[in-house]
Amino acid sequence: MKMSGHRFEVALDRRVLALTGPDRDWFNALRLLMWTTGCLRKRAAINAQLVPMLDDLQEAERNGGDAQTFFGQAPQTMAQAILRELPPVTWGQRTRVGGVVAATGVLVALILRAPLGQALALNPWVVLATIGLTGLACWGLLACVRRLPFASHWQTAGWCAAMLGVYGAWLVGLWGLSAWDQTTWHWALGLNWRGAMLVFVGVALLVAAAWYWLAYHSGVTSLRWVANVLGVAGCGAATWYRTSLAYGSDAVMQLTVYGLYAGALLLYLVIGTMTIVVDRHL
Repeated sequence: MKMSGHRFEVALDRRVLALTGPDRDWFNALRLLMWTTGCLRKRAAINAQLVPMLDDLQEAERNGGDAQTFFGQAPQTMAQAILRELPPVTWGQRTRVGGVVAATGVLVALILRAPLGQALALNPWVVLATIGLTGLACWGLLACVRRLPFASHWQTAGWCAAMLGVYGAWLVGLWGLSAWDQTTWHWALGLNWRGAMLVFVGVALLVAAAWYWLAYHSGVTSLRWVANVLGVAGCGAATWYRTSLAYGSDAVMQLTVYGLYAGALLLYLVIGTMTIVVDRHL
């Protein structure tokens, strides 16, 4: 039996819903913690540990027991013990995830160039800073998500606000990088506007495919939200770049593009994140 995929998750959810309230909360907390803490591991390997535990818990309920008395441990302790029994995360897995984040940083660095109305070139320091800033944002969002399994209603609201804060800090950092002087020590790609647009679209599709691969490999289907946003952002930046070449840095045009393009994408990403948080469906 395949231990990952949408159909498996739906079937697992149905079985969990059959538990009593306290046991259901206990098992969901365990499941979310294992998924988020073991995010670099394959979802199937984690689910292979969860399914027998769910079988044991249902059997315990039929005999009048509950999760706390049967397992005798808090979900945090149990999750850490189970993850220690799984094969360790390899450097290959870390490198692949790091590569996805790095590619995302390169795409964001390209998008920062789109409104300048100049020949396409990249400052290596801006690229490295964008990759680092994007990596920190991913780490911050994951750190917030890891708190959700044990959060009360008000604590959940607080962690949602913290996630919005991470987005805000990321955007402020990108805004600061966009003001960096990129006319000195840069990599000039030597492309005409058609070639530059192909670079935007090609990198965007590559990064979107990488996030879809990560969603499939890890079983975290919500990562498709990220893939969709980045794909649309990169392809849209190609049009943004062409418009900037035609109209320069006209303030009205720039404000319109920022308001409609960047604002709509950010709203889509925030709504997607909050939907995941509220539904607790990873």
